Amino acid sequence: MSRTHALRTKAARTLTAVGTTLLLAAAAGVTACHDGTDAPTGPSVAPPVAMTVAGTYVLEEVNGRPVPYSREGSVWDSMLLTLGADGSVAVSLAWRETDDSGEVLDQGTDAYAGRYASSGLHVTITLDDDPPAEGVLDGTQLTVASDGDLLVFRRQ
Repeated sequence: MSRTHALRTKAARTLTAVGTTLLLAAAAGVTACHDGTDAPTGPSVAPPVAMTVAGTYVLEEVNGRPVPYSREGSVWDSMLLTLGADGSVAVSLAWRETDDSGEVLDQGTDAYAGRYASSGLHVTITLDDDPPAEGVLDGTQLTVASDGDLLVFRRQ
């Protein structure tokens, strides 16, 4: 398997492997706000407004570094993640492979498809032939963690 193919495959896995740290952190935050009694522990807050996760998201950063993201001679120039109102997922990844001097050896755009489901602010994304990934939506930011990488998308 070529290095570029392996890194593009990793990009697909990154969208599909579970980022349990995010979910555990969110659960811990909710638990930490409860004192174990039925009495309110702070000022009342209006319930959140229902939000649809359907939309197009642009990859902004990987592991805290802005896109284009480069690792081992493979560059992710852009990634679009589209979550359809019908539960469909479409991913488009523009990439290029470079040598040590930065000269482009190969480039292209890969497409991936799948399905998603959402519950509140949590999104489960399943690309074809890959295990499901969990993401967390915070306003217009969708964060997906997996396989050692943290991807941050912004809704267009």
